[in-house]
Amino acid sequence: MTGNSFTYRSKIKRLAVLLLTASLILSVCSCSSAGSTDGSTLSESEREERIASKSNNLIIHKYIVELLGFNISDECIDGAEAIEGVSSKEEYPKIKMVVKADKADEVRSMLNSKFGAGQSLSPAQIPGYQNHQFANELKQMREITYWVNFKTGKDAKSIDVNIYMAKFYTNTFLYIM
Repeated sequence: MTGNSFTYRSKIKRLAVLLLTASLILSVCSCSSAGSTDGSTLSESEREERIASKSNNLIIHKYIVELLGFNISDECIDGAEAIEGVSSKEEYPKIKMVVKADKADEVRSMLNSKFGAGQSLSPAQIPGYQNHQFANELKQMREITYWVNFKTGKDAKSIDVNIYMAKFYTNTFLYIM
């Protein structure tokens, strides 16, 4: 009789453990399948787009560090995008960043401390050889400040990295070309 009660108790314990495990797994699954913060679920293409966007941001940050010699943190930047070089000889993409409104002075100070006092430009002074989407946008802006950084290139001995900070209405943009 003692043997039967032992197996009966262990079966009850096993059943209780299985039920607890199943409830934990279900609660974890339901939490991880929740979509965005508004409660909606993400489609497969939306998930892929978010992953691609995060990957793209990491690549852009890598290029920012390579071109400037330092990183501009996410605390200062609201978003970034890049376009490929116009010619096949260009080693780096052109980068456009939206600077957070309360961080514009901080970014300007970082650039001044690294590259010296920026030079004020008018839209007409944007070089004509920079005839691409970002340069054309820049020509429509105001309060343009320019810095330059020189890097060692692969094909050429040095590459000039043009850095522009400009305003468009209330937004501040940073371009690295």
